[in-house]
Amino acid sequence: MDNINRHLRISKLIAKSVGGDIGKESREELDSWLNESPENLELFNKIKEDKNFKEWEDIYYRFGEKQSWKKMEPKLKKGRSRNIWTIAAKFAAVMLLPLAIYLLFQLEKQQEVIEQPTTVVQFEPGQPKALLLLDNGESLELENRDTLVNLNAGSTNIRIVDNKIEYTNRLKRTHKTQYNTIQIPHRGEFFLVLSDGTKVWLNASTTMRYPVSFDDETREVELTGEAYFEVHPDAEKPFIVKTNSVKVEVLGTHFNVKAYPDDALSQTTLSQGKVKVISEDKELVLLPDQQANYILEGNQLSVKNVDASVFTSWKDGKFMYVDESISYILNDLRKWYDFEDLYEDESLKRVRFSVNVNRYENLNEFLKIIEATGKMKFKIEGEKIIIHN
Repeated sequence: MDNINRHLRISKLIAKSVGGDIGKESREELDSWLNESPENLELFNKIKEDKNFKEWEDIYYRFGEKQSWKKMEPKLKKGRSRNIWTIAAKFAAVMLLPLAIYLLFQLEKQQEVIEQPTTVVQFEPGQPKALLLLDNGESLELENRDTLVNLNAGSTNIRIVDNKIEYTNRLKRTHKTQYNTIQIPHRGEFFLVLSDGTKVWLNASTTMRYPVSFDDETREVELTGEAYFEVHPDAEKPFIVKTNSVKVEVLGTHFNVKAYPDDALSQTTLSQGKVKVISEDKELVLLPDQQANYILEGNQLSVKNVDASVFTSWKDGKFMYVDESISYILNDLRKWYDFEDLYEDESLKRVRFSVNVNRYENLNEFLKIIEATGKMKFKIEGEKIIIHN
């Protein structure tokens, strides 16, 4: 009831101000209310600009302010806040609604907006976590592990500490090659050092199968997803990365492979050295700052010049994109932040952006940057992001 009385009072003051017959004390009271919050001032200005305002203003001048309030005020005070507009509407059946009641309704709507709690889903970034599947069938969950774990796998030691897996050879081969598989879930990443000293950064939604020790003539791993490799040089043992679409052969180099099973495009990007990319019946050699793109449909393999640091920035804690479509960008971010996306207009998928953001920031910060361009807006409903104009 106190809110209703206050709204009545403020509506009267605004009406007096509009009518030009507001006294000094009333003006001070109104000014005090306007200074309480930016929302109050915004509402006051909005009311004056509203297309309905002139109609109510005419009504105000046509009928006396005092007469209107005397008839309406008792009825409003008896009703609950949510019924104010209903009561006012009934009264309007016998008398044209004065400006002050219109203002009161606007105040009520503002109060409801201010008092209604707003829940905004925060899409937090991923963190180091993985599932390690050992050759003997055992599994280890690895998430923010800062304790030391030592395992023996035939001739190889496995050391897990500080969100890193490190394999080191301790003996010559004594039995058949053992394999481990590491699975990185949505919102995950991990780092490991293979037994030959090769360093591997694994991105979200990625699986890699690899030998515990490289005892054959080649060093071969199987990858689904995205990983950055810094291959330890060994001229006698080529390092091979096999994906579901291409095979990448190297001796010693730094490169990124992105080959998610649900993506129509797989990419191999070279930072240092030289690699050979082989598809079903085609092959090509990459030099630094070149990228091989393979499109499964039609078995298309091509090469283009790029800035390799853009495509490998994820391992250094950044998301960098240069003139990429929002659909490509969100497809990447979805694996890290774990959300669904929905486009109200399919043409929005083709809108392109260049952006450089911190990988460990909340996704909402990224959305604000994109919205600031004025090219599109985002609406969050639960774990779904709706993209619209």
